Amino acid sequence: MKRLCIKCKKEPAVIEPSREGHPIFRGVCASCRRKIESGDLQTVHEILDSLHAPILLLDSRQRVRAANKQARDILNRPLLDIENHLIGDAMECLNARLPGGCGQTVHCQACALKKALDRTMEGHDAITVPAYHDFYQEDGSVTRRYFSITTEKLDDFILLRLDNVQIAEIDKKNRPAPYELGSS
Repeated sequence: MKRLCIKCKKEPAVIEPSREGHPIFRGVCASCRRKIESGDLQTVHEILDSLHAPILLLDSRQRVRAANKQARDILNRPLLDIENHLIGDAMECLNARLPGGCGQTVHCQACALKKALDRTMEGHDAITVPAYHDFYQEDGSVTRRYFSITTEKLDDFILLRLDNVQIAEIDKKNRPAPYELGSS
């Protein structure tokens, strides 16, 4: 059975990742993939919204450039609140509030998301890598978001897919102390 491209609905989409990878764009035909890679942002927003998984588009500095509805729903934030922000800030990672900010704290050295994004920029896509981060709720409690990440490099951009998202409150006795917003 052939699956049609989620964008043009005409050409067959690639079902399995090719030798070069492309783990996220399995539902897009080669022609539409080239259009997306050309940088037409309207096309990127349309494509991301048509994918049936939470996807964020990051630039080479790991700043969010676009996010589909599923990703915005998981983060519980509108695009205007996350666009042009580092991924840790967009996800409201607790450690991004430390002095130095996202990607610059001692905790970031062990961050599975940061490692996957760095490796992706070097040309190595990540496929279902387990990760988590802690973030504050409005009531001050700390919650942990568990997820698996898949990444794909598109020229100077990264597609980041979040799967298997689960949220759990952290035991209050092990809860980190609130941090003041750090300077970047």
